[in-house]
Amino acid sequence: MGRIDLQLKADLQDMSLLVDADLRIPLKVSCNGCNEPRDNEKQPIEGSRGEAHLVIKCKECKKMFNIEIIEPKDKEIYYYRPEESGKFHTFFTLDARGVDVQSWSVTKEGWKGYASETETVIPNVDLTEDFYDYDEKGQKEVSVTEIETRIVISKTK
Repeated sequence: MGRIDLQLKADLQDMSLLVDADLRIPLKVSCNGCNEPRDNEKQPIEGSRGEAHLVIKCKECKKMFNIEIIEPKDKEIYYYRPEESGKFHTFFTLDARGVDVQSWSVTKEGWKGYASETETVIPNVDLTEDFYDYDEKGQKEVSVTEIETRIVISKTK
């Protein structure tokens, strides 16, 4: 599959989103050899000195595949700001070898928010559904709604 971008789009009201350090990325993948969907069973890359963030051996055809998260050159990629609201934003680039990544989803853990005017930290932003909170300092409602994810072929090299 090569390099792909995991993108998110949402409507932000008076807040920014930030990826937290403990974010886990749920992926649905299938083996390129037999097209069987796979669970995340970690294993070393056999016959290689390489490393990957996820290594899986297909139970059906015994092929190995791996996924590596490409570290971004610009850490700003981890921020999703109100001016980007309603547009897809790349949060992660993956190098997927021997596997098709079919979808990704957001989780309850791993996202923080910042109120736009006061920069108040909003911990534990649950993106599995529309999120609403109140910024006490700014006396405004903040929200993240209409959340969508997609996968596109990466333009980064």
